[in-house]
Amino acid sequence: MLKKLIFLMVFAVLGMGAWWVFFKPSGEVFELEEGYSYLYDGESLEGWRVIGGQSTFEAEGESIIGRHGPGENTFLRTEQTYGDFSLKMQMRWDELGNSGVLFRAQQREADGRAYGYQYELDHAERAWSGGIYDEARRGWLANLEENPEARAAIRLDDWNDVEIEARGPRLKTWINGVPAAEVLDGLDASGFIALQVHSGDIGVMR
Repeated sequence: MLKKLIFLMVFAVLGMGAWWVFFKPSGEVFELEEGYSYLYDGESLEGWRVIGGQSTFEAEGESIIGRHGPGENTFLRTEQTYGDFSLKMQMRWDELGNSGVLFRAQQREADGRAYGYQYELDHAERAWSGGIYDEARRGWLANLEENPEARAAIRLDDWNDVEIEARGPRLKTWINGVPAAEVLDGLDASGFIALQVHSGDIGVMR
């Protein structure tokens, strides 16, 4: 059965430390569709935990705020794992920044490093947001080099609708309703979902 999840993602910055803010959607911002449920309860980080670097996450009202810190990439991961699902969110940039959303992700026992499929969120000129990257493992599985329609769909100064669907080995992504990437890959059939604060970034995303 297809699990359906939905959340709204906001990134921001204060001073020299990047803030990644993940908002629980309200009816005015992102109407909850039938069959979908929230990953964030709007009050706490229950069901989530931080792994990786020294960036921090905290619940503030209806938001999850990630503050950039030193060290490697930091992730806020779900305790629960998911196999087949549809994930929707909204995001926007205020300034240059790079991040991503891991899905069907795994964690190495040796060092705790998160790895696996990642929906790329990249403000760079190449405009590969929506591409599928294999974090800390094989690298790019599907960039947007040969998908000019998806690259053109990105709104640098406005909200972007982001969607990920995983059904069996088929992984599909959309950016603002435009098909971005599609991959057939059976390496990971299930795993956790994680929000990334990228190392070295002081970018602003909302």
